[in-house]
Amino acid sequence: MTRLLESLERAQNDAEQEHHLRIALDNLLSQIKDERIDGVETVEDRLGDPSAAPVFKAVHSYAYWRLSTDDAYEEGAKPAIQQFPVAFENARENEWNSIATLCLSELITLYGELNHDDNLEQWLEKSISFLESEYTSRNVNLGDVGRLFDTLQAHRYAGTEATLERAIDYLNERIDHAKQREDYSNERELLEELIELKSHLGLDITAEQKAIADSFEAEAEQKGRRSNMVRASVLSNAIERCEEFVDDQRVARWKREVREANRTAIEEEMQEITHEPSDEELEELEEGVESMVETYEQWVNKRDPCSAFKLALSQEVFIPDLETSRDIAEGSMISEIVTRSTISPEGDTVAVRNPREEFDTQPANYSAMEQHTSAILGSVLFRLVTRDILREHHFYRLIEDAHWLTAHDQAFLTDFVIAFFSHRYAEALHIGVARLEGVIARTLEHNGVPVTNVENEESEQRALGGLIREMSGVVDENFLAYLNYRYVDPAGMNLRNRISHGQLRYGMANVHHTSICLFDIFRSIQRIETFYE
Repeated sequence: MTRLLESLERAQNDAEQEHHLRIALDNLLSQIKDERIDGVETVEDRLGDPSAAPVFKAVHSYAYWRLSTDDAYEEGAKPAIQQFPVAFENARENEWNSIATLCLSELITLYGELNHDDNLEQWLEKSISFLESEYTSRNVNLGDVGRLFDTLQAHRYAGTEATLERAIDYLNERIDHAKQREDYSNERELLEELIELKSHLGLDITAEQKAIADSFEAEAEQKGRRSNMVRASVLSNAIERCEEFVDDQRVARWKREVREANRTAIEEEMQEITHEPSDEELEELEEGVESMVETYEQWVNKRDPCSAFKLALSQEVFIPDLETSRDIAEGSMISEIVTRSTISPEGDTVAVRNPREEFDTQPANYSAMEQHTSAILGSVLFRLVTRDILREHHFYRLIEDAHWLTAHDQAFLTDFVIAFFSHRYAEALHIGVARLEGVIARTLEHNGVPVTNVENEESEQRALGGLIREMSGVVDENFLAYLNYRYVDPAGMNLRNRISHGQLRYGMANVHHTSICLFDIFRSIQRIETFYE
């Protein structure tokens, strides 16, 4: 049974599991559109049984339209525009709203490609009716809403004024829901949609621009209570987005607050870094982070989002350099010549190390270096996600590319991504950290590396620490030291064990640590694939 058939069966048994089917179909459609697939026969192999469901039939016909050199219209496009409406109604009957959204979006896009403006007008109106019917409660999948509105915006030229006014009313309702939930990121995304639509109709957008600026300030205030580094990132995003339409005094205040937040973050959130940065150093730090974001955006424009992310995974600036740490430590630092004890937040002594006896341990200043590099990485990732440069669907292609992972791995990683982009960070972090070990093990096995530990005639998969030791001498030692410090070492952050034993402080289940865990999973895959190829 193919993975698409497995996802179909899962959705048929439980409508709440339809997102796995929708993501698998999205990945297949993306490969068809980009012509990253050999031909219709390959699509048939991936589907397993093209007649298994109406949506499978529609995708199969669409593939013929895009990939076949024969009579593509009669054998592909024409049946597809007949089958997508059937698939849409079937999805509604099964309460698969994400699949229904996919069918609507693909049908409207196909009508646009074929210049069938009369049908396009009809289905644009139906898409608004569908949103008004199925996506009116406070808690809905805003990814589906965004997908339909992206499609509507691309074809708004065919919509009637009445349809577009209904779209504006719907957006205002969803914006109010997002604001009440303090879901600032989605509030701004919806405001951007509203600005684009009102601009198309020649309507005033001053109120929406003010609402975007107010949303940034409210988010900075809320998230700044937990992390000044995040506060600085939110306000930097505000400057980048709003500078052209807010007054100069407000921008100047935001810039001062970014500097103050960065200074406080260094003093309070990176406590082992005792150097107090000057205003020039803080400005240089902010410019450095912004430069990384701009560079990433250039990579996306020159390549594609997945290639850009894979390039980011290989950047050494996001990993502490052991050699540099050792060189600094070779000065007469008292911490390097006395025994070190590490006390857990619960008050337990979890590690005692005598540097005279353990020469291979990380230098005492490694923790400060890791905090610094992780703070920069977290800030970059936060800005990429909140500026919509790094998007949810980019990760589904990365998951699909790691074809050697088990269906369970891919399903859990999918849930991790969904939880992260839904801002459910506690749930996401627990899924991600728990799956990191399995992803590393499967990737090592894919490269012919044994991952089983045999002891007293019993065998089991090596734990994460054992897998890291297995990679020693092959994979870059800076990366292995980082993985060990962040997830395994009792004298480090020890995230894996702290989560496994229920010792993680709730405040740590935030966007910063969750985004880094997401990055680390794909960074681990990339590093292993690179060093063992």
